[in-house]
Amino acid sequence: MPIMVFWLFGPQGGLATPLSTHVEGKPVLFANDLDIHKNGSIFFTGIQQEINRANHFFILLEAESTGRLMRYDPPTKTTQIVLEGLAFPNGLQLSKDQTFLLFTETTNCRVMKYWLEGPKNGTVELVADLPGPRSVYFRLLIRMTYLARFMGMKMYTLISLFNEKGEILEVLEDRKGAVMKLVSEVREVKGKLWIGTVAHNHIATLPYP
Repeated sequence: MPIMVFWLFGPQGGLATPLSTHVEGKPVLFANDLDIHKNGSIFFTGIQQEINRANHFFILLEAESTGRLMRYDPPTKTTQIVLEGLAFPNGLQLSKDQTFLLFTETTNCRVMKYWLEGPKNGTVELVADLPGPRSVYFRLLIRMTYLARFMGMKMYTLISLFNEKGEILEVLEDRKGAVMKLVSEVREVKGKLWIGTVAHNHIATLPYP
């Protein structure tokens, strides 16, 4: 059984230390994005599917809903489930004041908000609907690119900048795949966008703004 979990690296690299491998006695099978709260808690997303990243598109086609939002507590070294029943939760980002966090449900093409503080603490609400196809309730034993061509679709990279109200501020498109053909993570640091992907073994950078 493959276990995909997040690891801790020191500033100089070296041997990685696994932080969270199990939750409620069961292994974390497909961990995804994470962000760190000011209190030290690490929030991360994942799904309970025995599938490797090379075949992650099957998760979309099967419309599975085993996704979870989890929290790792460093002092106690324990992990708890915050939300479950999510459709392929992916990117995760804490707000600037850390009163809530945003995460994407990839299969449902939407951004969701989970409140951490205030009168809405513990509740979830829709922030934005994203462009893209919704769930397909069957498994196809063909590559996603072939399916897209058969349906007359052309797959390409699109990065959107949202404000905390879910309003689109800017859109970057890479229709020819010059920078990255598939994007799974974007981080802005000191005038650059650092772009990650599950499809390749490298990280791309792009001057921004």
